[in-house]
Parts: sequence; C-alpha cells; structure tokens
Amino acid sequence: MRRRAGAFEQREKTRLDFYRRFGGLGVEAKKFGVVSKSAELRFHALDIYRPTLHLRRDARDVLSIGGVELSDGGGGNGFADWLLRQRDIEIHDATIVWNDELRAAPQLELKSVFLHLANSGGRHRFGLRATPPKELAAPLDVRGDVRGGTVAALADWNGKLFIQLDYADIAAWRTWVPFPIEF
Repeated sequence: MRRRAGAFEQREKTRLDFYRRFGGLGVEAKKFGVVSKSAELRFHALDIYRPTLHLRRDARDVLSIGGVELSDGGGGNGFADWLLRQRDIEIHDATIVWNDELRAAPQLELKSVFLHLANSGGRHRFGLRATPPKELAAPLDVRGDVRGGTVAALADWNGKLFIQLDYADIAAWRTWVPFPIEF
C-alpha cells in the first residue's frame, strides 16, 4: 500500500510541474484513441483546468474559439461537431473572453466558468456555471439535455434547457444579446 501512495504522489507532482510550466493551465486526458474509420482523435474523458477561452464572432458572423473557426470553411462545422463526438468534457475554473465584432460590442469576460459536456450519439447533456461582471448579472447556471446530430442543423435540435439567474440587467445585456430571444 505504501508503494501505491508513492506513485500517486509522483503523479500529483508531475501534474503540478505541468501547471507551473504552462502558466496554470492543466489538461488531463483519460483514455483516448484514434477512430480507425475516420482517423479522428476521440477522448473517453477530457478535463481542462484554468484555461482562458477566447471566443470571437467576426464581422462575417463566423464563430471561433482560440482562433479556430467553428466552421471548416466547406459549409460544415468541423470543430464544433468534433466536440460533440467526445464522450465527456469538463472545463474547470475557466475565464471566457467574448469579442463580438458583428455587434461592435465591448469585450465581455465571464469568470469562474465550469462546463460539463456529456455526449452519447445524438444526445448531448451539459451544465454551465459562470460569473459575469457584477453590474450585468448574478452568477448564472445553465443546463441542457438536447438531441441533435450536427450544429449545422441547430433548428432541428430539440430538448430541455434550464436557466437560473437571480439578477440580470437586461438592458445592459442588449449590448451582447439580441432581445427578445425567440425559441
């Protein structure tokens, strides 16, 4: 039993060294492989710790995460659909920086972001907690259980959404969100 504790301590030390080297960003992949048919990397579980995610919508209305466009340029949605094919993704204690060039809105930062995305075929369950600037809203909690195949056909998706928000200044949010939102 003593030996196992030493191995665990070594793994934790390696993890801490990784955090120091990469400015506090940690990534842990549990069981991953390549799907032979498509030569696509698939993770059984992917945990990302303390990232800063830069989301951008450019003047062409194209979304990108960290400079990677969610559309693959051929009318598809390569990266977004790839995310939906991963079994389990968790993002811990993130910061999201949103730049919306289409709306010419100022930069928006969400802090203490936690996201859990669980996918199984066409079923996608997620939970998101985040803290917006205090003048805009109290911390928010968004959860969903939806079914759909590709983000290219979001209008065909269906499911349930839950949103909890104790306080929000709707007038201030209009800078980033068009109201009313139709479902």
